[in-house]
Amino acid sequence: GKIKDNASPELLRIRRELASTTGSISRSLNNILRMAQSEGYVDKDVTPTMRDGRLVIPVAPGMKRKIRGIVHDESATGKTVFIEPAEVVEANNRIRELEGEERREIIRILTEFSATVRPQVPAILQSYEFLAEIDFIRSKALFGIDIKGVKPSFESKQAIDWFEAVHPLLQRYNLVKECRIRHHHFFQVMHRMGKKPSCCLQDFLMSCLRNYVHRYH
Repeated sequence: GKIKDNASPELLRIRRELASTTGSISRSLNNILRMAQSEGYVDKDVTPTMRDGRLVIPVAPGMKRKIRGIVHDESATGKTVFIEPAEVVEANNRIRELEGEERREIIRILTEFSATVRPQVPAILQSYEFLAEIDFIRSKALFGIDIKGVKPSFESKQAIDWFEAVHPLLQRYNLVKECRIRHHHFFQVMHRMGKKPSCCLQDFLMSCLRNYVHRYH
């Protein structure tokens, strides 16, 4: 991410000066470029570009002496050289200085912020865990509403009694079941699409898992 301009008055000042200086360089380069284009030194479709962090003008090698300035680079084909006009050298130097000041100010801001936050790390981690738990509880509640679930009642005996039970992952197929289990024996298994004890057993295991999560998490 990027540190906001208003993180400190100094950073705001630096970035305002950066914007102002960059705008001034662009205007100067455009004026020089228009003059060079009108005299035929530069092609009409040429625009200022960036080389080594400095705004320059692309020029054909044969015309490089027509524009007073510093040659910073040339293209891989050797058909273009990149000239920094003398009029903007000082301004480009100032841009470099401001970029260095900006980096140092950002480091100072982050260092100061880290020192402020560091003593609060245990509380922040505790809040993070609390929010995660709240989010988990809310997700369970929304899921329960979505599947029209009800809270199961628990009894101290080995028995299962379902009425209109629906598998949460298969409910779009409207697979409603009734199931009663007493002492490890299936007394009754009913299914709208026929008797399918294996599917009912899957529901039983899923219910055990959901009840475990509900009671212990």
